Amino acid sequence: MLLDKQGTILYASPSLNMLLGFQSKSCLGESSSDLIHPDDRDKVMFEFQQILNKKSPSGVEARFLDYDGNGLLIEGHGTPVLGSNGEMEHLVVVGRDITEKRKTEERLAKAEKLAVVGDLAAGVAHQIRNPITSIKGFIQLLQQGIQNPEYFNIIFGEFQRIEDILQEFLNLAKPKSSNLQMNNLTSILQDVETLLRPEANLKSIQIFQEYQNSLPNIMCDHIQIKQVFINIMKNSIEAIVNAGTINIVGSLEQKNILIKIIDNGIGN
Repeated sequence: MLLDKQGTILYASPSLNMLLGFQSKSCLGESSSDLIHPDDRDKVMFEFQQILNKKSPSGVEARFLDYDGNGLLIEGHGTPVLGSNGEMEHLVVVGRDITEKRKTEERLAKAEKLAVVGDLAAGVAHQIRNPITSIKGFIQLLQQGIQNPEYFNIIFGEFQRIEDILQEFLNLAKPKSSNLQMNNLTSILQDVETLLRPEANLKSIQIFQEYQNSLPNIMCDHIQIKQVFINIMKNSIEAIVNAGTINIVGSLEQKNILIKIIDNGIGN
């Protein structure tokens, strides 16, 4: 497309009309914002204003509306055309449809997550068996008339262990849309340890956490950032041949949070 400074379409290539299903309709003279999904318009208009102000190219991903009102994800790149006075006269926008590309990426990410879940299943099953064995033993003692209030505290604690492991396992496996919120990074790393501890125990690996400062909350999708830490820590577990340690060290470096995951396994 070729746009003026107000975003009005001065030229639209036949490929754009074909992509959006507008073969029998011309987009000339229309506002380019009308082609964009309402939920993405503010984002695109912000980038458009940035190009106007900085007079430099910029790119953005946004959903365009086709003839039937369906959203197509377009990766667009805008380049300003400057006049002799140095001001932007026109904007050339080149884009490509990445709808299927993004769907493929999401399917691959989901497959990777399911593969991780499958790898963790054996360790989770093993770890759950341990508290169940303890619970069975204490129930047998109670059946024999051996009463001790402490038994109930231990049984409750073992049930809590099982619940924590299963909850983290389900959170990882459950598909969710991206949800950005303020989250406590320390709590996320503790959840990751809860989930990976069964697999680590199978290889006699101890996991330690150390935080040099009180880490502030961060804006993130807690499921996605948790997946990142799981992948890194699984690499550490796989690098340790027989027994070892994994140290999670967190610190605040000026305005940045630094997380180090250190293992004594093989490799660099």
